Amino acid sequence: MSANPTLDVQTHVELVSSYLETYEHMQDLCMFVKILLKQQKLNEVHKGGVSSNTLQYMVVSFFKNYENHFGTKLEDVSLGTLVMDFLYLYGFIFNFETIAIRPSTGTYERYTRTSCMCVWDPIHELNNVAAGSYNIHQVQELFRSSYNFLKQKLYCSRGSYFAGLVAPKIV
Repeated sequence: MSANPTLDVQTHVELVSSYLETYEHMQDLCMFVKILLKQQKLNEVHKGGVSSNTLQYMVVSFFKNYENHFGTKLEDVSLGTLVMDFLYLYGFIFNFETIAIRPSTGTYERYTRTSCMCVWDPIHELNNVAAGSYNIHQVQELFRSSYNFLKQKLYCSRGSYFAGLVAPKIV
C-alpha cells in the first residue's frame, strides 16, 4: 500500500499518457482487447480477470518487444496485424506460469510463481499488478480462440473481420 496514493495515481496517469504518445495504436489495441475481455466477463481483476492497468502494461511490453518477436518495425505494422500478433503472442507463445512481464524495461523474465500471472508495476517494481488475475488460463484460451476465429475469417470471407468477434449489443 502506498503512503501517498494521490501521488501514485498522478505518476501512473503521466506514465500511461507517455505510453499513449509513444505508441500510436496503444489506445485502439487496449480498447479492442478490453471489449473482448468484457464480453467474456474476464475484464475485472476481482473476478480473476485482467484489469485495464495490467492490460496496458501487457500492450506496452508487446510494443517494446515487437521487432524482436515478429521481425518488423512497429511503425510499419497496421492495427489489424497488431491485434493478430498480440492474440498470438499472449494466446499461444507466452507462458504466464513461468514468465513475468516487466513493462519498465520491456523485458520478459523468469520468475518463481507466487501467483497465476506476474506483471511488475513500472513505478513500484516489486508490486505485481496482475496478482489477482487467477483466471489467466481462460484469458489465454480467449486469446487463442479469438486468434483462430480471426485467422479463419481472414481466409474465408470479405468485409469486416472483427465484426463477428466484437459485436455491438443491439437494444
